[in-house]
Amino acid sequence: MGFFIKKTASGIKEKTFIARHTKIVGNVETDRDLYIDGEVKGDIVSSKLVTIGKTGRCEGDIKAKAVVISGVVKGVIEAERVDIISGGRAIGEVFAEHFSVETMGVFNGVHHQEEEAKE
Repeated sequence: MGFFIKKTASGIKEKTFIARHTKIVGNVETDRDLYIDGEVKGDIVSSKLVTIGKTGRCEGDIKAKAVVISGVVKGVIEAERVDIISGGRAIGEVFAEHFSVETMGVFNGVHHQEEEAKE
């Protein structure tokens, strides 16, 4: 696991990266963008973007501002926006106001829009 720091016009932006061949068993909490190419068995909480890369896997719940999946996720996802990219797979429940599945992306589960979840 490594931290990549990229300078932006407004200062420094940090991004957490879980590399391929890295396995984390336990929960991950961050207030930064998170990119996963390895494996996480546990829940993920981020106030920013969570990206599951092509070789990434997550078995657990994800709560974030936005989630992009091109790997595999099994669990409940809560976010403002969830996008399953071509080749990505999500199995479980998705609670999101904005939800998309690209061609060749797979979703096996139930989608609840944000308003529906709050009722």
